[in-house]
Amino acid sequence: MFAIGRTATQNRQLNDFCKGVYDCDATDKAAVKGIIETLPNSVAIISTMGSFSATTPVDYIEHRHLIDLLESSDFSNKDISRFILITSLGSICPLKQNWALAQR
Repeated sequence: MFAIGRTATQNRQLNDFCKGVYDCDATDKAAVKGIIETLPNSVAIISTMGSFSATTPVDYIEHRHLIDLLESSDFSNKDISRFILITSLGSICPLKQNWALAQR
């Protein structure tokens, strides 16, 4: 497993169970491309990028860069077996309020 995050290398626990840990600002498309190039072939990708508490939401652009690059011909040889996207896009309530609404 590989971990990629804005400050992933600062999380020491990731080093315990990941083969590689990389920092990447996904709002920078060139940085995302560089990270994808380092990944081995035949990987599954699970993306949990988000900006739930950020002053400027960046969920959309981060996922857009990742999806566009994975679909590009530059990476057609990567043989991505699965892509799972986990997002809070579209959520207008804080997490606790969403949970309370779901319980009604």
